[in-house]
Amino acid sequence: MAYLTTWAYIILMLHFNIAAVITVYWKCRSCRGDPEVSNYINVVARPRKHKKSDQKQQQQQQQQQQLQQQQQQQPQQEDQPTVTVQLNTNNAPDEDTEQPVFGTQLSMETTMCVGKVDQTTWYMKLSWMFYNVSFVSAIVVTLVFFGAVYPNLSPEDKKSSLGISFEDLSIHGLNTLLVLMEVALSSFPVRLVHALYPMLYGLLYMVFNISYWSYDPKRNVIYEGMLDWNHPLKCLILVVLLVFVVTPILQITHFLFYKLRSLVFGRSARLDSTSSFSTCDV
Repeated sequence: MAYLTTWAYIILMLHFNIAAVITVYWKCRSCRGDPEVSNYINVVARPRKHKKSDQKQQQQQQQQQQLQQQQQQQPQQEDQPTVTVQLNTNNAPDEDTEQPVFGTQLSMETTMCVGKVDQTTWYMKLSWMFYNVSFVSAIVVTLVFFGAVYPNLSPEDKKSSLGISFEDLSIHGLNTLLVLMEVALSSFPVRLVHALYPMLYGLLYMVFNISYWSYDPKRNVIYEGMLDWNHPLKCLILVVLLVFVVTPILQITHFLFYKLRSLVFGRSARLDSTSSFSTCDV
């Protein structure tokens, strides 16, 4: 539990499990026809009955108002009387007719998508956060181990004539392969401002590392020669580089991968740019 590799795998497994549960749950709701699953607001236009008498009265009132406005605009002469036109509104039949809500004849209900709705729930945001943290933490583990820890190991600890054992690859390299596959196959968006989450994660681990080391400063040195708080200046420089330099660079790399994935998907899918009112994207 004290190693950064263990923390990285915990975050990665949390992301995979939460994302799998959310996907299955959302798919079940979609199969049941849950309207809340759609990304759009559906407005249904239905025919509505209006009486002809009401329509006649409205038309005659509008005509009367127009005539009065015209009379007021024209200059009146003293020797000419003012003529007032009164329209009869009591001769309309009481028959009913079918008139739609939107002023267009509809023989059936018409569904229109009028706008997207943000349906990102709290558990989706939690999985999204784990997704961002797992990408950065997995690559940091791989870079730190094979770039700094592994070269300083003794020949007895390397356990392989080729220099790198299967155990080292599976523990410190497989996590990076998994997150790269996740970036290529998933549809999680990436935001540059979300670099804040892996930075907080790195600072949290450093607080834990210092607390663990302070309990027994001589024996509780997890990464000898690299993260040894018996040499605080060296450790502080390493922490600043990893948290405030390497992490933002990895987040920018993650963002570029996301843009590349979106570009490839947009070209391969050949999506139609014109949308129809009767068709909704889910």
